[in-house]
Amino acid sequence: MSGEADIEALRRRIDAIDDRLVGLVAQRLEIAEALGKAKATRGCAGRDPAREAEIVARLSATGAAPPELIALVWQALFTASRWVQARAD
Repeated sequence: MSGEADIEALRRRIDAIDDRLVGLVAQRLEIAEALGKAKATRGCAGRDPAREAEIVARLSATGAAPPELIALVWQALFTASRWVQARAD
């Protein structure tokens, strides 16, 4: 396989993973919206920094990626979740 073919094959693999990831993110945001509605009904705070820290720590402990990277990616997911929850009010 040529270098260009290797690059294209790797890109196709990344595209397939991205397709799965976007579906999972959509599912996560649907649940975040429902959670936002439940929090609003119960008068709970929208943001739970302790819960966010717990999630990052749990995922960092897997060793799947550097903890700094996990924190960076999940901060973006937390921000998106808060945005969806705010719209659910």
